[in-house]
Amino acid sequence: MYKQRLNLCVYLVLAAAGVCLTRLAYLQIACRDESRAQMIRPEVYRTISLPTVRGSILDRQGRTLAYDSPAFYLHINYRLSRLLDDRFWETMIQSELGEDKTRDQIELELHNEYAQDKATLEQLLQLSATIRGCDPDEIRQILRSTNETIWRLRRHLAWRKKFPDAPNIPDSEKDKVLTPADILKIDIVEMHNGYPVIELKSERERYQVQVETAGMADVEILPEPKRIYPFGATGCQIIGWVGPAQTQENALFPEDEYARYLPNEVSGKDGVERICEVMLRGRRGEVTYDKQGDILDKKNTLFGKDVRLTLDILLQKKIEQILSDPNDETGTSPGMGVVVMDVASGDILAMVSRPTFDLNQVREEYGRYLKNPRKPLTNRCLAEHYPPGSSIKPIILLAGLEDKKITAGEAISCPAQPAETGWPNCLLFRQFHSCHDWKWENIARNAVRGSCNVYFSRLANRLEVSSLQRWLWEFGFGRRVLPGPELEPYLRQQMQGSERFFPESPGIISMEPVLDRAATLNDIPSMPATEKRWFGIGQGNLRVTVLQVANAYAAMARGCVFKNPRLFASDETPTGDAERPMRISPASLAVALDGMHAVIYEEGGTANKIFAGSDFDKRSMTIYGKTGSTERPYHAWFACWATDPSGRAVSVAILVEGGASGARDACPIGRRVLEVCNEFDYIGTPLR
Repeated sequence: MYKQRLNLCVYLVLAAAGVCLTRLAYLQIACRDESRAQMIRPEVYRTISLPTVRGSILDRQGRTLAYDSPAFYLHINYRLSRLLDDRFWETMIQSELGEDKTRDQIELELHNEYAQDKATLEQLLQLSATIRGCDPDEIRQILRSTNETIWRLRRHLAWRKKFPDAPNIPDSEKDKVLTPADILKIDIVEMHNGYPVIELKSERERYQVQVETAGMADVEILPEPKRIYPFGATGCQIIGWVGPAQTQENALFPEDEYARYLPNEVSGKDGVERICEVMLRGRRGEVTYDKQGDILDKKNTLFGKDVRLTLDILLQKKIEQILSDPNDETGTSPGMGVVVMDVASGDILAMVSRPTFDLNQVREEYGRYLKNPRKPLTNRCLAEHYPPGSSIKPIILLAGLEDKKITAGEAISCPAQPAETGWPNCLLFRQFHSCHDWKWENIARNAVRGSCNVYFSRLANRLEVSSLQRWLWEFGFGRRVLPGPELEPYLRQQMQGSERFFPESPGIISMEPVLDRAATLNDIPSMPATEKRWFGIGQGNLRVTVLQVANAYAAMARGCVFKNPRLFASDETPTGDAERPMRISPASLAVALDGMHAVIYEEGGTANKIFAGSDFDKRSMTIYGKTGSTERPYHAWFACWATDPSGRAVSVAILVEGGASGARDACPIGRRVLEVCNEFDYIGTPLR
């Protein structure tokens, strides 16, 4: 009996030992890698995002127009900034309310609990205000803005978590449905990050902050990229600027968490900075540390791609200086727009809009710029449209010649008498009781030369409404001409279908504006026949942009071959958009060119007095131009192109708001702009 019991005990011990050995073997062999990983895996302490670095914007010569430069900022963690948010306190109080505690008791306990953090925050507010030279309330407002962004995100995620299938509703309605507990449950990475409060611009400021914040938790001095615009105000409306990113802009990166915006990051707000956001943005990096401060994982920052423009920034700057009035101490000089294009490629060499603003100050001064009645933020070459005045007359002539409504040698009489009611008068009669019939035979080339309103109003009236609109459309009026992503193969490929465009006005070639992007002429409404006579002299409801005029003149300079202008330079699109012949005969074009040449070089030409005595012949330049002026509203125009024996050509369009005479107010600017184009070796032979 005893022996049996002993054997049973031995068997049980052996069985237990077998089970243990089997389990040990399983752990050592089957689960070896997992077990060892669990044993050696350190506890993750924190993850730090590495900032994005935006790509640069370059001009055609590779000069940098915008770039990111490292700057140092005092960062305050949300754990401290949330103490300025009344909603944080109220949510905490509501979550603690019960039968055993009153509201006053809970408030006292919470404020005691966070007393040290509140003292730290107040010290940081005072320090930041001293360095920045402002009131502490300004710093509080910066932190409250961060709090608002994070709170909205938590509230949205709480709504989605509680009602995943419900449609989104306004934030005010969510507050009525969600409980404090719902929002407190939402813990997101943004709640554990620090956010920039002030820039520490000098070594002294950085040292001061390091000394006064030594030993403080939730405070850091971190480098961040700062957008720098080396040319200040030059090209400001084209280059654009960056500002705090909005939540809805994350739609640009629906599946890329490292490209999506954090609360303290920026995105393009205007110009190329906005149009090319997907290219310029880049992707954040990330570093994960363990408790000992060792790196567990690291994802490197991917820099944004550079964008190269067709602009010559030095040419742009020189033209802006020409438009500046050194004697204007009141800042009331007229608004102006100038476009210079290379005819062969369609490249926009300069697009100047006055007044300007400093890109390095726009974020701080945006409110003031926005309220300025002179609208410095508006690009007058693109976003504003104007009656073209007599600058449209060469195109009206081409339409009449091609539609067989006039011949080159047919005269339209311009007598010294008032026009019939409802028709425009000759400017010579209005000013001097004279007429063009007294000067010459009022045939096509002389009508362009002297800019005869009677001739062109009668000629336009002979055209069919549909034909007049068709010719204007053919030359690029009534539609946007500056390519966006859908027309630029280079840009479209990089932007992955993101549709962002410049705020370009299509102008008006009917009785009313077309608000949507007109795809075809069929999208343009018709107009009363009585409007044709006013369109013939660039008045009535006809509206164009400065860029459209420069591009139309470039088309004439190519032999009436249309192409869209080009702003984004790339090897993939070396000559811009495809060319489109306009089916205008060389004979008709020759008549128009004869008249435009006479405008510059012959007595009686509206620009002859300005160009008389010039040295453009020594520069090997031949110019074809047209002046223009409008009434109600009053503006002055000069448009032209210049060629040289080598075949190079540039087109120029100039608009002076409030100008009374194209010859007096716009033409002198045109002469100076052509001289600068020659000096920069874009046309002719520069004088040495």
